[in-house]
Amino acid sequence: MPKEEHRFPEPTEAQVKLLKSLSTPPFKAVAERFEQTVSPPLGLMLELGRELARGCDDHETASRLSHEIDGFDGVEVPPERRVTAFASPFPVRALDMRLLDPEEVFLVNREKFSQVQLSVGQPIAELETALGELQSGGVLAMRVPASEITAQSADTDQDTEVYLYILPREIQRVVEAARSLAVRALCARLVEAAG
Repeated sequence: MPKEEHRFPEPTEAQVKLLKSLSTPPFKAVAERFEQTVSPPLGLMLELGRELARGCDDHETASRLSHEIDGFDGVEVPPERRVTAFASPFPVRALDMRLLDPEEVFLVNREKFSQVQLSVGQPIAELETALGELQSGGVLAMRVPASEITAQSADTDQDTEVYLYILPREIQRVVEAARSLAVRALCARLVEAAG
């Protein structure tokens, strides 16, 4: 009796793209760095997803991942990167010196702070670093011109600098949104190829 020949189906276009993407030098370089890291940083996960998306001609995803890696300078910042901050025309030394719990300060003294929304366009590695520094307590503090917020919400004129305080949980939310984007980008390629 003749042996039955087992034939594999022809690969789909998505499978061919995935295989080609996996063999590109940029993907291989990032994958090698990924393999050598015990706990890969988020930036590396984003790079892996970006190179896979580029190799599969998903330019929109590749561009978005590039902005997460390099920052959103000169381009619109997505809504996932909007955070709530507390604005004040004066510095809060007790927060700067980490003498008080930030959430308590803002809850007890609500009338002294304006709650504002702002977009955080920094590269994800900077946000991860800032978050790591805040694990032992504190807030992300920055000074910006009042004109960047609006004179009304900061309760001061537009030429004055305003102190902004961002709670760690807000930065954590942005970092987790980027992590989710990286995982979705990687999984999308696999699902597409399996389809």
